Parts: sequence; structure tokens; C-alpha cells
Amino acid sequence: MFQVRVVAALITFILGNACEEVCENGVVEGDYEIGGQSDLDALEGCREIEGSLNIKGTELESLHGLESLEAVGEDLLLKGNGNLKNLEGLNGLREVGGGLIICSMFEGLDLLEDRRSPKNGNFASCPERIPDTVKTVRWSVSLSSSQGNRQLESLDGLESLSSVESLRIDSNESLKDISGLKNLKTVRREMVISSNDSLGNMRGLDNIRSAGSVEIGGNESLKDLDGLGRLEAVEWDLSINANRSLRNIDGLEKLTDLGGNLSIYGNKVLPACEAEELVDRLEQERWRGDAYISGNDDEATCE
Repeated sequence: MFQVRVVAALITFILGNACEEVCENGVVEGDYEIGGQSDLDALEGCREIEGSLNIKGTELESLHGLESLEAVGEDLLLKGNGNLKNLEGLNGLREVGGGLIICSMFEGLDLLEDRRSPKNGNFASCPERIPDTVKTVRWSVSLSSSQGNRQLESLDGLESLSSVESLRIDSNESLKDISGLKNLKTVRREMVISSNDSLGNMRGLDNIRSAGSVEIGGNESLKDLDGLGRLEAVEWDLSINANRSLRNIDGLEKLTDLGGNLSIYGNKVLPACEAEELVDRLEQERWRGDAYISGNDDEATCE
């Protein structure tokens, strides 16, 4: 019995020291990667990660244990976690200094330079980090095999998040609800919502008034953009492409300031006249970018 107590005490001592090394005074210096339950457990009680937090390729069913985490200094990456259904456990997270990236794992990831032409677009993409040259860099991927956040249905758990540098929600096949982002107010650089086949609306982005660039593409079930009703300004490019169920873009009614180019193409049931009306409205605001409008419903009418 004495030996058992000694072993138990030794294990507790070792684990306690390990946690203390990971999270000294509530802060993790540098980057941290969660590859399994023991890595997550080591963060319990941590308030801040000064670098990036990568949660990828795990079998985790929950992120409980991260409730104390309030800030990530650089990127937060959730990639290829096949058993997560929501992000509860991150309820205390208020700020991500870099990109919030929620996407699938793909083989054959290539970085391509200056792919702003919509003809070259490929919506399935999952970078390890948001590139600094976000204005002129796009990501392309070979869909040879994938392991996504297959069961992720909602972003519940992110309700405290108010600010991110960039936002990328990409290739989450079961994602239906992004209302967990309802308190997000600031996206300083790119916002990409793409290839989320079950996502029917943008509700959850209601408080975002401006972004660096916006790309909404390849969301098979997306019917409207109503969740973007407060978006007033996009500093660079705006792309709305290949959303096969998109019926209107009324949610962009407050957009008056576009600093780059506009592409609206391949939205099969979207009346082309709605895209043209947006172009006319922006031109009245002295917009001088290029417009690429094609592959929408030319037969539909606008009221």
C-alpha cells in the first residue's frame, strides 16, 4: 500500500510539473499544438497563449478543459478533428491576434501567387497559417484525400470572441450554424466562408461592419447573405462565387465602400440583375474597381 501511495504521489508530482512548464503563471510562451487529450489537459487553467494554438488531426470529442483560455496571440487553427461537433470549451476566448481557421485536412496543398482571377479560383483550401501577403495570395489544393472536421455542426463555444485578424471557415461538411460568432465585430484582414456544404445562411456575422477582403464560395446550401446586413466596407476584393442555392444578395444592402474588385459568378439561381444592381450602387459611391459578373441566372427578374 505504501508503494502504491508513493507511485501515485510521484505521478501527481510529474504531471503537476509538466503542466507548470507548459503554462507558467497562466501563460504559454510561443506556439502550442494539441494532438490529443493529454495535450489539452496540460492547458487547463491557462489564460493566454502568446503564439498560435493548433488543434489538428485529433480524435477529441470535446474541447472542455480550455474554459480559462481568454486570448491567443497569433493563429487559432482547428483542422481535421473528425469527432468535434461544436467548440464548447472555448467559451472564455475573447481575442485571436491572428487568423481563426476552421477547415479540413487535405493532401497536396500548394501556395499559388496572385490568384485573384475568379477563373483560377479553388475554394477548398486550408493553410497552416494566414499568409501576411493576404491581398495577393490565394491557396489551392488537390482533393486527393481529405479528413475534415466531419461532425462539426456549429461554432457554439465562440460566443465571447470579439476580434480576429482573419477568419477562414472552410470545407466543414456538416456545419450548419455559425451563430457562435455573433459577438465578433472585427475582422481586420480576410474573411473566407467556403465549401461548407450544409451551411444555409450567414447568421452569426451580424456585427461585422468591415473586413479586409471577403470570399464566399462553394457553399452548396447557402440561400442568402442576410447575416452580413451590417457590412459597410471591404478594403480589398469581394467574391461571391459558385453558391448554387444562393437566391439573393440582399444582405449586402449596406455595403457602400469597396476598395478592390468585385466578382459574382457561378451562382446558378441568383438573378444576374441583383449583381448588376450592386455594381450600379457601388459605382454611384465612386467605386473604380473591376467587376466580373457571369454564370448567374440571366432569365430571372428583379423587383
